[in-house]
Amino acid sequence: MTKLIEVPFQLSHLYYNIVSKLGTPFFTNVNGVGSFIPPSAIDPTGIQPYQLLVFKEIINIYMGDKKCGLYNFCKTRPDKDITNEHCLTSPWERGTEDELCPLGQLWKTWGLNGQIPID
Repeated sequence: MTKLIEVPFQLSHLYYNIVSKLGTPFFTNVNGVGSFIPPSAIDPTGIQPYQLLVFKEIINIYMGDKKCGLYNFCKTRPDKDITNEHCLTSPWERGTEDELCPLGQLWKTWGLNGQIPID
């Protein structure tokens, strides 16, 4: 842990390497604005504007929803339809797929792959 800080108030290169590979958990700043830093291997372009909605959907899934509430949004994306059968039955599976939707990206970033919500 001590190698993560080089001198007081200055993070080390090791710290930035770890964040680059693993990303960060969801966090909020002093103004209550939430965000996270995804791993560099995940393209965050499609998720950044919608991350709070995705966070809400993950909570809904853990509260028992079996259908992703972003289904219609993803179905009508102007660039392409990124939905599949998992969106309607088991959205937590989206984090294991090659083409990640916004929910799948956040699910994978948070290390939730392999986790199945219990009713």
